[in-house]
Amino acid sequence: MFIYLDEAGNTGGVITVKRRKSGTSGKLNYTDQPLFVEAAVVVNEEDDKQLLLRKYSEFKRQFPDLLVNGELKGSSLCTRKNNRALEIFIKTLLDDKHYYINVYDKKFYLTTLILQEILQIDKSLFLPRFYEMAQALCEEDNAFFVEYCKTVEKPTINNVQHYFNFLISYNYENVFNKGLAQFVEKMNSHEDWEQFRHSLLSKEAYAHHNVSNLINLNCLAELLGFIKDKCNKRNCELSIEHDKIDGIQDVLTAELAEVGLSVSFCDSKNEELIQLADNVASVLFHFMSKVMSHLCSGTLWQGSSKWDTLIYSSLMNIIDRDRNHIKLTLNLNDEAVYRALSDMYQDRNDVETLTGIGAQLVLEELTNIYTFTELQNLAGHHLSTAEVLNKLRE
Repeated sequence: MFIYLDEAGNTGGVITVKRRKSGTSGKLNYTDQPLFVEAAVVVNEEDDKQLLLRKYSEFKRQFPDLLVNGELKGSSLCTRKNNRALEIFIKTLLDDKHYYINVYDKKFYLTTLILQEILQIDKSLFLPRFYEMAQALCEEDNAFFVEYCKTVEKPTINNVQHYFNFLISYNYENVFNKGLAQFVEKMNSHEDWEQFRHSLLSKEAYAHHNVSNLINLNCLAELLGFIKDKCNKRNCELSIEHDKIDGIQDVLTAELAEVGLSVSFCDSKNEELIQLADNVASVLFHFMSKVMSHLCSGTLWQGSSKWDTLIYSSLMNIIDRDRNHIKLTLNLNDEAVYRALSDMYQDRNDVETLTGIGAQLVLEELTNIYTFTELQNLAGHHLSTAEVLNKLRE
């Protein structure tokens, strides 16, 4: 099996850390791009690969103005002037056979890691409660998450003690989260600091490099595990190529090699199916971001927002028709909203009939249904680095 991959959204760790001695707090890299998308183009045989390449080449010949040095970037498909090209791209190239995608919510990823490390309890024993706690923790401001990332980067006993005191004294936005401070206050001893430090080193550190909170690795590893499960393949049966990622591709190569997976990183200009993976990742990332922005601003049912929602729904219903090709690693409410919107706009006529208050009521009802459904199937959500990699090990 041949797998070609690329990503969309900010890459690397979830924080750009400035050292404590500088007196600055660091900066989260997801403020403007809260999602991270990893997309795979998967072909089983050489004949299948050549057929897909011919379709892609024909599409590029049809729209030469979109190419830069012969390469099509997904961002070109997301501009209004190229709406026709995007529709043809979706109609002629997308299907529910060749594409697998993992979508990460960066902030929620951090909340689940924080809770796992602090509670030190197997979350599978209380999954619904765990995700309710994570949902509430997402409401805290960026400073709360920066402090965790700084501690993970350099988990000395002094820094862990500083972090515990930070959790105890922090001014929580959501009163529900004050219970976390009370819990930490009861376990604020040298033994607890050491246990927390050991947990960070064993779960979130990387064997070969001094980096931490590398979302690329978690998202990629989860996607490869997802593909293996759905296609019933072993590591040795996979040929994996990924677009180059300056600065961290050596980290990913080394960590995945530890669990028996060989990943080659190459320039997308030399492999058209990596270009196609880029197109799919970029388009889905763009329209998921637009839809959520419209929802948050109260403009989801207005004017051009309908086009964004329709395209998003088309992507979901073509690629993920059987719910076996797109993994949404998001907070439960957002996942439910995205699932509900994809159902609401399966038909173009629905765009005209579902508007205003009526559409909002339908969305809320479907969101409630999907939230309940997701609570029944939470075991594979938001795993630590060690957990993700161990699932790939054979």
